[in-house]
Amino acid sequence: MDRPIPERSPFPPGGSPWRQKGNVYRNLFGNVDAYVAEGSEGAIERVEDEQVRRFLRQPFAASGWYDIFPMIAMIVQVARLRGVPYFTAVSDLSRMMAEADLNGLYRTLLRVMSPALLAPRLPKIQAQYLDFGSLVVGETGPNHCEIIRGDHPHLLVHWYVAVVHGFLPCVLECSGAKDVRVRWSPPESEGKDAAGFERVGLRFTIQWT
Repeated sequence: MDRPIPERSPFPPGGSPWRQKGNVYRNLFGNVDAYVAEGSEGAIERVEDEQVRRFLRQPFAASGWYDIFPMIAMIVQVARLRGVPYFTAVSDLSRMMAEADLNGLYRTLLRVMSPALLAPRLPKIQAQYLDFGSLVVGETGPNHCEIIRGDHPHLLVHWYVAVVHGFLPCVLECSGAKDVRVRWSPPESEGKDAAGFERVGLRFTIQWT
């Protein structure tokens, strides 16, 4: 799967059409503080672009919407500080966010839902933190669930795959699922948007025992 890592954004900081909720940024900084000895400020300081550093140091409103690329630039540096691949850093930090959410957002769901009922809902819950892309739940069964994500920017495929690999298994394991695996099909082109950026469709299956 061709999954570029966009360390440098094609947009000025704050100018991307692809955004995420501010509470993701707020939670990220605390998780990075626990993930690397240098903390979030150490990672931000390593980002070359001064404008990106300034963006990352602004106050983030939990319900606000913010450019996703400065976060990616920061996590590239977090991975280097940790000495792990970028994919691993994104996946680890996403799992840390899921673990924190287990004490809040997912607590009720985990009490009343089996993995088979919970799995189709999790991608849509996670997608509420993004203002781009679409999700359709495909075939589901007692130990698997198919998800189709469309209108997704090709530049953010690598990031999204890593997020799902860290986030979804963590929550499902806490609902009783075992041996959770996420399997992906190659992205399928859906053409280019008005600005010339390629959009793709992503199909993945969550399996467990």
